[in-house]
Amino acid sequence: MLISNKSKQTIDSCRFCWMCRHVCPIGNATGRERNNARARALSLSMVERGMELTEDIIDNVYECALCGACTRDCATGWDPVAFTQEVRLEAALNGLLPSYINKLVDNLESTGNPYGKTEINGALQDEIKGLPAKADILFFLGADARYIAFRQAVNAIRLLKKSEVGFTVLVDEPDSGWAADMLLGKAEETRQTIVPQRA
Repeated sequence: MLISNKSKQTIDSCRFCWMCRHVCPIGNATGRERNNARARALSLSMVERGMELTEDIIDNVYECALCGACTRDCATGWDPVAFTQEVRLEAALNGLLPSYINKLVDNLESTGNPYGKTEINGALQDEIKGLPAKADILFFLGADARYIAFRQAVNAIRLLKKSEVGFTVLVDEPDSGWAADMLLGKAEETRQTIVPQRA
């Protein structure tokens, strides 16, 4: 794999330790050993030693929430999130993304959000239209709130109105880049490189 030496070093060190397994929300939710940083590092360590980077290993890389609990709790200072992000980027660059991730990326490219939605809920539209065109504070909702958790977005806007906070929300809010970063890796340049290859 073409990942950084620091990530390779983290993988080699991380695979021996289970100190963070109790803080991994995915591992705790699934009860599966493969869903903690140590198990992920162990499988990636085997890839570094010549084992094939299989679909199952890539799926496991995408089972990480990138929450950073393992990094925050690491007694030795390693960062398992960094190697997970680098391997996601490696998978994207080499056309190894799982089909469910490809669908999210396709949605992101075609609609600007990973959900493939083109319109926000009517109640949220009404709340946004009732706000001033300009204000000192811009309340950025993000794709999750705009398309999936719109009730929470409506409630947050109503709460801010009741608090008499002077704010606005963009009707045509641009993508923050968070979904591309989460799905593909850190660099916008990399995303631009990947898209033509996938077409």
